[in-house]
Amino acid sequence: ERQYLESFYNKPFILDNSQTVPSKFDPFDRDHKADRKNNSEMISGPNQSNSYSNYSFRRSAVDSTTSRRGQNLQNGKTGNDPIAPQLPTYRMESAPPPSNRDNYIPGSRKLFVNVALNEDLSCTYRKSKLNAHTTDGSIQILLKSDSTAFVPFTFVLTDLHDHIEKLIENTNYASIISSEDYIHDADVGTRKKFIVKLPKYDHYFPILKYRCKPSLIPVPLRVQSRVRTKYTDCQVAIQISSNPGNERNLSNLTIIMVVPRNVLGETLTTQPAGGFYDASKRSVIWCVPQLGAGEKFHLHSRLKLEKSVSTYGESPIFPIMVKCQSLYTHLSGIVVECQDEPKGFPANVDTQVGKRFCVTHRERDPVQSVN
Repeated sequence: ERQYLESFYNKPFILDNSQTVPSKFDPFDRDHKADRKNNSEMISGPNQSNSYSNYSFRRSAVDSTTSRRGQNLQNGKTGNDPIAPQLPTYRMESAPPPSNRDNYIPGSRKLFVNVALNEDLSCTYRKSKLNAHTTDGSIQILLKSDSTAFVPFTFVLTDLHDHIEKLIENTNYASIISSEDYIHDADVGTRKKFIVKLPKYDHYFPILKYRCKPSLIPVPLRVQSRVRTKYTDCQVAIQISSNPGNERNLSNLTIIMVVPRNVLGETLTTQPAGGFYDASKRSVIWCVPQLGAGEKFHLHSRLKLEKSVSTYGESPIFPIMVKCQSLYTHLSGIVVECQDEPKGFPANVDTQVGKRFCVTHRERDPVQSVN
């Protein structure tokens, strides 16, 4: 009986006066960082209490003899019993999760969702004035899990500023379940929810693609150029300016200048050095690793004309195209998140969102040509 009592009183998860209940209890003991605030709210729930209300306490069930022995020891009646330890009387265990905690059930499966959000801006300028533009987006999802079963989950897309004109889901993997208006400050947008079912882990699947309204006119960069000719000499000056309002740097810039037929591309010299002439495409190409917000980059090139400019009657035109990207940001006002599907597949969902936008900027005509 003594051995039985010792084993009973030394069981784990015992609460005594020297122990405290943690304010937040996570069975997976995960450390959620501050930059994943949205994910933490999905996991722990927005209304999680820091009191003991998340736990229930009940008496430990023992046989009648042990129960009487424990009651006597609690009341200080040890008698001739040689065993008189400080007896904890309650066992702590997790209570069922409250109904207002959307995505957290202790002991449920874990889902790790990587969302890749990519937007492409294509714009055409003539004489530095916007002629046409489109902004298209796509969303791909990669799923990881601690379970071998393929668990469906909910994907939520919130269009804060009503930027999306048309949205198409990939019905092989995603099905829309609800769509509602969403009011944010003075803007009215929409919120759409999809059930996502992926057939494979550790692989990106295309889920959605969308096109933004023409009213969204992002201008991450500006391109200006001038052409100066004299006899058979031709000089082209190009300035690439990054918008001071850009959240992140522009990176991997590729500047392509088309060389007209009456210009000898092989005579090219550039300042700064680095531009090279591609004879097969009749174009001059520069590569710039990075351009910070508000920064400018100047390019100068010299070429020879086949004949004097007076023969042609006007200066040649050099169309310019700039391609670049910006990481960890996007152009539209959409917000994405992932939740579990609590009715049939409760899970603990951890979401990471990778964002990027790419720009293709075309200048069909220089600002002006100077003889």
